[in-house]
Amino acid sequence: MLSRCDVVLVGTANPENLGGVARLAANFAPASLVLAAPRARPDDPRALVVGRMAAEWLAGARVAATLDDAVAGAACVVGFSARRGARRPSLELRALAAWLGARAPSGRVALVFGPEDAGLAASDVDRCDVVAHIELGGALPSLNLTQAVAIALWELGRPSEAPPPAPRALATHAELDALVAHAARALPAWLGDDADGERRRVHLRRVLAAAALAPADVRALHGLCTHLAR
Repeated sequence: MLSRCDVVLVGTANPENLGGVARLAANFAPASLVLAAPRARPDDPRALVVGRMAAEWLAGARVAATLDDAVAGAACVVGFSARRGARRPSLELRALAAWLGARAPSGRVALVFGPEDAGLAASDVDRCDVVAHIELGGALPSLNLTQAVAIALWELGRPSEAPPPAPRALATHAELDALVAHAARALPAWLGDDADGERRRVHLRRVLAAAALAPADVRALHGLCTHLAR
């Protein structure tokens, strides 16, 4: 599982956390480390001190301007947040591996963690296919960024007793975004630029993500949008 997971840190401000997550990457060997709009530099001396055993992960971290750029090639995007809401598709961390096995048996998986001071913004959560919660029994509802990444990687790295499903190519985050944009052009009255249209676009994207579409399915739906526009 971890060999196809990208650890994506959004707006990280603390260099020590960058170093700590790089050290975890060396421990657990995810597919890559991606920094979306970081406020701390991976070559900061404080990051290098904490991550001295994982300097190659800091040096090789990909820096993206936005979260969309960071996860464009992912088949599934998982956000981590302590906040809960009825409108957010969410699950507990212990259920995530099974969910990914059914929803995204192949393709890259982006594990997205928000900044230390505020966590993932609502707009970032809207870009995620599901939100994972780390179960906590104490009064403090949130974890330090490095601690949260450690627990998530440990849980997803545990061996599964279930046989792996057959691999299947899935549409990427960018391909689903392009389909939603096409649908909005075909149905401007329903998926317009007002608040209701934005909510419908977010909901439509999550429905499409949950359907685990193949690229051919997406192309067929593009054809439907073209006919609707006509």
